[in-house]
Amino acid sequence: MESLSPESIGHRWVLDKGECSLLGVFGDDKMIADTARVSYRKGTKQTSTDKQLIRYLVRNKHTSPLEHATLRFYIKAPLFVIQQLLRHRTFKFNQSSARYSEMLNEAYVPLPEHITTQDAKNKQARTEDKISEAQYVASHMAGESDNSFENYQHYLKEGVARELARINVPHGTYSELIVTCDLHNLLHFLALRLNPHAQYEIRVYAEAMLDMIKGFFPATIEAWEDCSLKSFTATGTMQEALSLAISHVQSGIDWSEAVSVAADSTGWVSKSEKDQFIGWALTLKA
Repeated sequence: MESLSPESIGHRWVLDKGECSLLGVFGDDKMIADTARVSYRKGTKQTSTDKQLIRYLVRNKHTSPLEHATLRFYIKAPLFVIQQLLRHRTFKFNQSSARYSEMLNEAYVPLPEHITTQDAKNKQARTEDKISEAQYVASHMAGESDNSFENYQHYLKEGVARELARINVPHGTYSELIVTCDLHNLLHFLALRLNPHAQYEIRVYAEAMLDMIKGFFPATIEAWEDCSLKSFTATGTMQEALSLAISHVQSGIDWSEAVSVAADSTGWVSKSEKDQFIGWALTLKA
């Protein structure tokens, strides 16, 4: 399969026909640290290394220096993935126009193992439970896409305007766009879209983007992964419950039981917060 990406400094194939390319990078760890040091003039304590300073910035959410680093990507993705990308309004986009040019005659078809059931609790997600007719569904999706593109091409040959001929193309049709963003907002995007609850089809693009930028900002990515991606915020209610669990342990109760009792004795705004606390607390040693 021939790549449609412009000349790039990094490229990944994504999904069945998608692409993600890193077109350009402005900045590095040193530039971020030097930008931050403008705030540290005479009379203030100097941080000894760039790595220490960057970790301090990320850990304490002093992220404006990260906004001075800029990245530019080429993305070829299904329309429904692009719709999710467009929600990140701090990014700058330029997408191929189906009014000016013909659409790509390509549509995403999920692998049978990715065709699973609807989650009964999370209305916007799917489960990992595979359906017995997954192969049939995948084949039928591919056939429907082919039929839609045949109709699209027929409309064009009959002289129908491109802006009208495109109306019935499938939501999985591939499109192209250029994305430009600063590092701070890219990391915010990655934190959301790398989450296991994010849709698989956009998560793989986030994985590709992270993989390509790591070598340009190693200290920043390391700090971000530790202080943001792999961490979570313990709410005041969680801290209250944790303190209560510790007091139960000090009175002779087993840690797992202490966590359960503390969780049941604490007022929660939502069950999900309580469940998150229990899962987190059980990983700790009393």
